[in-house]
Amino acid sequence: MAVAKSTRNAYVAIAVVLALGVVIFANLLADRAFARVDLTADRKYSLSEPFRKIMDRLGSTDRLKVTYCVSKSVPEWFEGIKRDILDRLREIETASGGRIVLEVVDPEDNEDLKKELEKQNLNFTVQTREKGKLSYMVINSSLRLTYADKPSDWVQVVRDAQDLEYDIANKVYTLTQEKKPIVAIHRPKPEQPPMMMGRQPPNPFGWLLSDPDTSKKVEVRDIELTENSTIPNDTKLLILIRPKELGERARYEVIRYLAGGGRVLLLSSPFKINNEMFGGGFRVQKTPTGFESYLQDIGIVPETSFVCDENNVRLPVELNPFTGEVKYAVLSYFVQIQPGSIYQESPITRSLRGLVMPYPSTLTIDEQKVKAAGLTVTVLAKTSSLSWKEPYSDTFDPRKFDSARAGRDPGLPVFVQLEGTFPFPWEGKDVPAWSPASDAKDAADEKKAEEKKPEEKKTEAAKATVERQQGANPILFLWTCPESFDRMYLEDRQIGGELEGNINILPNIVESCALGEDLIRLRAKRFEARTIESFDKKEQRSLKFALKVFMIGGTAMLLVVGGLVYWFVRRSGQVRYEREMSQSGPSSFMP
Repeated sequence: MAVAKSTRNAYVAIAVVLALGVVIFANLLADRAFARVDLTADRKYSLSEPFRKIMDRLGSTDRLKVTYCVSKSVPEWFEGIKRDILDRLREIETASGGRIVLEVVDPEDNEDLKKELEKQNLNFTVQTREKGKLSYMVINSSLRLTYADKPSDWVQVVRDAQDLEYDIANKVYTLTQEKKPIVAIHRPKPEQPPMMMGRQPPNPFGWLLSDPDTSKKVEVRDIELTENSTIPNDTKLLILIRPKELGERARYEVIRYLAGGGRVLLLSSPFKINNEMFGGGFRVQKTPTGFESYLQDIGIVPETSFVCDENNVRLPVELNPFTGEVKYAVLSYFVQIQPGSIYQESPITRSLRGLVMPYPSTLTIDEQKVKAAGLTVTVLAKTSSLSWKEPYSDTFDPRKFDSARAGRDPGLPVFVQLEGTFPFPWEGKDVPAWSPASDAKDAADEKKAEEKKPEEKKTEAAKATVERQQGANPILFLWTCPESFDRMYLEDRQIGGELEGNINILPNIVESCALGEDLIRLRAKRFEARTIESFDKKEQRSLKFALKVFMIGGTAMLLVVGGLVYWFVRRSGQVRYEREMSQSGPSSFMP
């Protein structure tokens, strides 16, 4: 008996030692190679394929050093955030296959780092409550990325582990970029108000793509669409803002670029509504672009009707001090596009939480004609089911509209994407000549055009052709409300806050067209929406009824079925036992 007891004790001791060894080894392995299992339906906690593709841009010899500058002492509510960020960073380090080296540093332990954070203004203040007293604490949660011999770049404040994929991938793209892609912009010249003669007014669209983050990733070039300022070679995206009745050669250059595999964002409307500062009232003028005939040939017709919607911007204008009732100004022409009217399958529009369009127009889409032209059309944004069209008039008053027409024209398209093989109408014809009268930049350009060399004229008379890039996917975006990006509306103290969502659409299009879809897919990852299919169709009513019955009585039915199964198993076991006992002794079935 003593031998058996000592043997048992030895087994227990060995088991304890082995268990401790497994725990220690597992912790050491987890510290070196972090991993976890993601059981969420949308793989929320897994590294996405676009992120892994961008990580492939890192060289095999140079390492990307990621320094997470985080305070050891943080408020209790930030501890969970800090832990999630560290887990995600370790997961990224493991998935990089040695190309990313993670370092976690407390700025309080590194005086140089502390000074650099203060210089970069990366400290932020948070509230904390201890022993019932409210106080403030300065903490750090920033990333410094160092790669090869390039200057370090910073992710300023990290507050959500779900943003790390995009934040790091965005910096990796910038650090590994050999040449910036070109984004060309054709902006309208600012109009000269009568009271500002002699002073150049600011361009209402001058702010577009001027932020530091965009300038690090792309090279933005302003073009005039003239002989001396045409579309640059290797342009990844061409943005046309209210082009004013372009000449044939300018249209030729744009459509040739598009048909050859380029991507064009056309911000235009058939009309423009001006608020007359002096004299009052509104003035409407038609603004043809010159592309109307081409668009009509491929099945798209810009309409001149004004668009109104019951989903619109409502601004408080009066407060009753006695009742607290607020009176609102209804701006039916300032159309709000809700998330339900925004196409959620495209990474360009998935992250948009809403849009506001002042005085938009709409498009008539002939789907058969679009298909016949070899194109596919996608409506990326449309009005609500309560929209309607007001007839065009040169005299316009935003306070006058027929709200009884609400719902007559539901779901009007205001943002459309066309892709495919775009036709090139000039194929085999003479290349159009530049028109000095309408396309020349100034008198010097006109004089130069008249003094062209014979060989230059001969080149312009050559037959037109387009080289279609293999594997390219030409795309034409049509946005029917240029005023969505007008500085006047964005900086307005009342309306500006409503238009904040509009600013996000341009970086999305730039990243998708100029940098590839990997970055924009990462940005839109946390906005992915999974919709539940509706059961309102006639053929699905029986299924809808069955689901309703199951939701009401399903739990009770499962309990009853489970009880019957349990009784049947117990009864079968009892019968089997009694039959076996009947062979050797009395049974309960026997008298």
